[in-house]
Amino acid sequence: MKSLVPLAWTLISLVPALACAGEVPAAVHDSILAHCERQLETIGSPAMVKFCVEENRAAWQALQRYDSAQGPVIERCRQQMLAIGGWSLTRFCVDEEIAAEAEEEQQGG
Repeated sequence: MKSLVPLAWTLISLVPALACAGEVPAAVHDSILAHCERQLETIGSPAMVKFCVEENRAAWQALQRYDSAQGPVIERCRQQMLAIGGWSLTRFCVDEEIAAEAEEEQQGG
């Protein structure tokens, strides 16, 4: 098994830079970092972990801009998807449910 020490140092070096952005609360950032760290064996490289963190931060930030009427959909998807796929999969779930609801409304449902 490859040593995770270089990767761990890379992750530690990411924390201050990402935390200083100020756009994501520390608790959310910590949960994103933990999610991406758990993906290490499948992601593999520090660059991909950094991408994972950036992607999940962007997804969380995007969900904060959704209309408050989407709150129940966001919460449902968060409960179903956050633990397995992070904020990116949560956002995908929300987008899919919103699109399905809009399509249903267009079809008169």
